[in-house]
Amino acid sequence: MAVHIIEDKAFGRRYVLWSIGKLVPTVASFYFLWDAFANSRGPWGWQIWLGVSLFVIGILIWAFQERRMFRNYRCPRCHKHLQESTIRHLDQGDRIMFHCDDCNVTWDTTLSNGR
Repeated sequence: MAVHIIEDKAFGRRYVLWSIGKLVPTVASFYFLWDAFANSRGPWGWQIWLGVSLFVIGILIWAFQERRMFRNYRCPRCHKHLQESTIRHLDQGDRIMFHCDDCNVTWDTTLSNGR
């Protein structure tokens, strides 16, 4: 039986939206840190603490998002949880895909490996 390869364009859109979301606290952190140091408010000003906190939140969102997106992929047809992608076996530039045995479909996420 032939395996079908189908593009899951919604995955790429979700990934882009999450990526924009994780940039917001990081960019905001740099604004507050820049403002605090440019105006010589000292190391204990509230802008410093807010900037560092937002930066840490941005890192945590990034770590959570990467793990969630690539380890909890669900087949768009049958909604089965697909454990592992082909990501461990990819060369740089190869497409990231997940295979569902129940549907006999390989889902192309439209993203490529950037290792």
